[in-house]
Amino acid sequence: MTFAQLQQAFRDWVLTATGLSGGAVYWTHQDVPRPDGPCLSLHVRNPGRQRGHDGGYVSQTASGEDGEVERDFYGHREATVSLSAYGSTAYDVIEALRRAVHTDTGQGRARELALAVLISDPQSVPAMVDGQRYEERVIADARVSYVATYTDVVMPIDTINAANEDGEDLIFSVTADMEP
Repeated sequence: MTFAQLQQAFRDWVLTATGLSGGAVYWTHQDVPRPDGPCLSLHVRNPGRQRGHDGGYVSQTASGEDGEVERDFYGHREATVSLSAYGSTAYDVIEALRRAVHTDTGQGRARELALAVLISDPQSVPAMVDGQRYEERVIADARVSYVATYTDVVMPIDTINAANEDGEDLIFSVTADMEP
């Protein structure tokens, strides 16, 4: 999963979990005005923390006449997404996300999107608006786990050079059937 795919998948999960309209859930730092009414801003604060080592497997199909072979890698990643809900129902929006982590619908949608989501406890942090009044704002963090994939080209070994104890060169020819 790429960073853009992670953003799209998490936003899709949020839309399912909260029932908010698409325009009410947005990524911060886009130079667009905040929507009116209840809304939720998302910000990936710590993208792609690596958890463990990436593993992979070599495909059985050569990628060209030069004998290159592709190796697909998979790695567990974890991102922290900051959530900021605004409006009189801000707490309810965050609470809907917390509930979705435990419901069949929320868990099922997360599985469809290849995510695992945990939501932290909400914090009420009212924000000053126009220097005159306060607006309700509730924040929380989402810990989102996913699998990153990438492909690398590896060259198969077709000749091995070695020497025996007497210093004589030994040459081994190796052929591989690349058909699955």
